[in-house]
Amino acid sequence: KKIIAATAITFAAIMPAQAEFVLDSFDSYDATVELLAAGGVVSQTVINLSNGVSVDYEVTAASSFITVDNSTFPGSGVQNGILSYSASNTLGSVDITWYDADASPGGGFATGPGNSTDFTAFGDNIFIDLFDATDGDFTIELVVSYFDGMATQMVNYIFGVADGTDGTLLVNFNEFAGVDFTQVVSIQAIITGLDEDNDFDIDAVGIVPEPSY
Repeated sequence: KKIIAATAITFAAIMPAQAEFVLDSFDSYDATVELLAAGGVVSQTVINLSNGVSVDYEVTAASSFITVDNSTFPGSGVQNGILSYSASNTLGSVDITWYDADASPGGGFATGPGNSTDFTAFGDNIFIDLFDATDGDFTIELVVSYFDGMATQMVNYIFGVADGTDGTLLVNFNEFAGVDFTQVVSIQAIITGLDEDNDFDIDAVGIVPEPSY
């Protein structure tokens, strides 16, 4: 099946290895992600020990419950490197924000141009390795915060993902009008289920060059 608004999204069967920056592989946190939202909101902050990035999670369930975890089984404490989302008879979402661990919570990769992150050194696409997306459609909203020389600005881009989608999603930097990707502060992904039993797994998120075909 195809992604909704496919003109803006590219599937890549094989990602190029060179220059790739894996923002999150979901397997080197300082604590296991084990979130259960039941008719409300729960949150957790972890540190990605492999690259020094802090990760904020917020899971919202309209009713019933939603689980989000990166463990081999609930309560195990062993991280399997896959972020799993599972809804049970409820609409909901998971909001993930990546920012520099040395900054204050919510502060981002950098607090000014002197220590900002140049994502153009790694490529020109945000990639999401998504698989096993079942039981309904959902949307992904990506929010990029950047330093414009005076203040932090935010630009978002939203696209739909159809039930049964499987593979690597690529979103080109050009979809974020006006963003200076040499001065990135943080990246946020808000994934919202459009059906009451959405399930999906994410293997990695990061930056990669445009693949050659």
